[in-house]
Amino acid sequence: MDNLGDHKHRTMTEGLKYRTGSIGKEKDYITREGIFRYMWMNTELTVEHKNFIYDHYPAVWELHCCIKEFRNIFKKRNVPLLYLFIEKYCKSKIKALKSFAEGLKRDIDAVENAVVYDYSNGFVEGTNSRLKMIKRTMYGRCRKRLLEAKLRYVRKCKNG
Repeated sequence: MDNLGDHKHRTMTEGLKYRTGSIGKEKDYITREGIFRYMWMNTELTVEHKNFIYDHYPAVWELHCCIKEFRNIFKKRNVPLLYLFIEKYCKSKIKALKSFAEGLKRDIDAVENAVVYDYSNGFVEGTNSRLKMIKRTMYGRCRKRLLEAKLRYVRKCKNG
């Protein structure tokens, strides 16, 4: 198998065509994007690719387990699992996982609420992002009155 970092044998077109890797070509390889898709989006990898990755990069196994465990906490809506997760990954040798777990611990009230409740502040965040974008595009061009008119115009156009 080819080294994960060695992509010199591929052309750009070939790289786009075989985004997650290739089998049966001159070289057998898996891309970083392929590994990401496997861990994050549950795409399939060959047994050979999985074995190669886990043998050569053991941190990927721990990261993959972490992702699955964290998703399971939200799927089951289980706060005790959250505490076990934090305790486990605060001791991780992978600095990023340890930092993630410690961040969860620091903001435990919000994380517990996210696990337990279905509520989302996505609508509010989207509205704030839209307002900030409009303010940036109009910076230095108008006064408060024109900004207010633009916000009302955008909302009216989207609603009807």
